[in-house]
Amino acid sequence: MMISNSIHAVSSAYATTQPQAVRRTQRAEETHAPSAEYVASSEAKSFSEMLQELRAMPDARPEKVATVSQQLQAGTYEACGDDVAAKLLATRF
Repeated sequence: MMISNSIHAVSSAYATTQPQAVRRTQRAEETHAPSAEYVASSEAKSFSEMLQELRAMPDARPEKVATVSQQLQAGTYEACGDDVAAKLLATRF
């Protein structure tokens, strides 16, 4: 392998050229692109309405949270393990 001091040859290989100005071929006013139109199906509209209702609902039921909090503080809260497991499986599958 031969190494030379020709830095100019190496630097010219990586030299960048300045981009030239882009020449437009048509003006924006001259182009007539068809307008896009979106029509939602009845299922999409129904889904959108349900999604908006769900987003408007609170994340938790305050009355239920208050009841369970009171039971936890009083030490009277009891949860059946089978019921908890069944509900977890029902939401998973």
